[in-house]
Amino acid sequence: MERTVLPIGREVGPAVVTRDRMQHTLTPPEHAVWRAAHGSGTGEEDGRWRWTRGRLLDLAADPDAGAALERLLGRGLLAEVEVEGAGARDFAASHQIHPSLYGLGNPAGTGVLTYLPPQANVAAVGLVGRASGSVAPFVHEVWSWAPAFSTLWAAVEESAALRTRAFTPDARLDTSEKVLARFLERVHSLLAVGGAYIDTAASAPPPAPRAMGSVISERFASPVRRSPRAARDDTILLPIGHFNRRLIPLDEMTGAVIRSYGIPTDRRSWVTGAVRVGGTWCPLGVDELLVWLAAHGSRDAVRRIPVTPRVVARTARQAGVRKAESVIEELKRGGLLVPVRPSAMDHEVGTARSLFVRPLLDRLPSTAAGGVDGIGLRPHSPTMTMGFDPSQVLPPTVRVSTDLLTATMRPPDDLRFQPTRAEFDLWATAHPSDSWWAWCERRSQVTGRSPEDFLAESATQLHPLLAHGAVYLDR
Repeated sequence: MERTVLPIGREVGPAVVTRDRMQHTLTPPEHAVWRAAHGSGTGEEDGRWRWTRGRLLDLAADPDAGAALERLLGRGLLAEVEVEGAGARDFAASHQIHPSLYGLGNPAGTGVLTYLPPQANVAAVGLVGRASGSVAPFVHEVWSWAPAFSTLWAAVEESAALRTRAFTPDARLDTSEKVLARFLERVHSLLAVGGAYIDTAASAPPPAPRAMGSVISERFASPVRRSPRAARDDTILLPIGHFNRRLIPLDEMTGAVIRSYGIPTDRRSWVTGAVRVGGTWCPLGVDELLVWLAAHGSRDAVRRIPVTPRVVARTARQAGVRKAESVIEELKRGGLLVPVRPSAMDHEVGTARSLFVRPLLDRLPSTAAGGVDGIGLRPHSPTMTMGFDPSQVLPPTVRVSTDLLTATMRPPDDLRFQPTRAEFDLWATAHPSDSWWAWCERRSQVTGRSPEDFLAESATQLHPLLAHGAVYLDR
């Protein structure tokens, strides 16, 4: 059986790839082969063709590609995997897939925050207002929930169990082994458009996730941590969660499953978007979604204007939210907004231990010699390219300003965000399995500075990255 070749790691510098927190520098032939292993982005990654060694070498088009491929396999930066059988399961049990984009939903269903031509049985991935590509719904399902689990295999098992509970039986996807095989056949459709990267599984598993479809009313009921009062209140709001528009039209789900999501039958159409926090799916109404988006900050002003509760409320009101302050309090109670004070981060270590800074997007080469690299969407020939039409963002009965939507969580028109050196270092060194505090401790070991210094410094660097969709915060 021909095996598929998969790239392992994330590019964080000129021909520099991180794998399990370790940096590896690649030669030009190695870099060409590693990039080619992601796919061509021409639509060939939909499972009709196996992404084999031969196809990879043809795409790399380098006379030294064969030797480079062998070196990359030896260093663990490529994996040659059988899509079925024990080899596939062993790979899935020792690796994990991490989203690099947001889930934008099914354009043929009730999806919002994306502008797509009607298509059946596809799911879009990209940034809010800009789709980068489309994948099969079951691929999207595994991909979107994978961060809640310690390994790809655990995510596949839960996905198979969910399909058994919630869907009409499908003989092609009725076991974990079948779901994994089809996922590995089609995973290049994500890799080719910059929608994900694969890394080794976390050395220390995260806390046990809640089952997919946990009751929304419970959410994260942890109390809001309050810092001691000071002369100047510089509290900012951090949005928590990975945006992921639900793929499954609610009217196609059984009544028991709808109830398990905690959504009253008469409010199904009220659910506009969704955010995954840990292992919990949190559907949001229009006002909640707009406030959550506003808490990411405005792309153009985030370095000048701290994202305080007052700023978030003002931005949300401009977008049409009448009771913004009440919605902010509701999202804080639900754990989707977390207040922190940059001037008193020594009191926020507990918060930092509970949050994970997870990188999105790709590294883009610097445009100036010796300059800081950029972060954004890597140019490719996507399976689906879209424009942005704000009129498609929300239901026609909702009248809101489009400024918030066009300025939030999407890069500039050239698909590039230019971070500061410190912002890029935070993005490049963040590991999805490390808590925010663990990242601070790891950076402290490298530099000799205290973890508290890095915590206070990074608190002011997060919003520029959040506003451009370069990271998200998770639990």
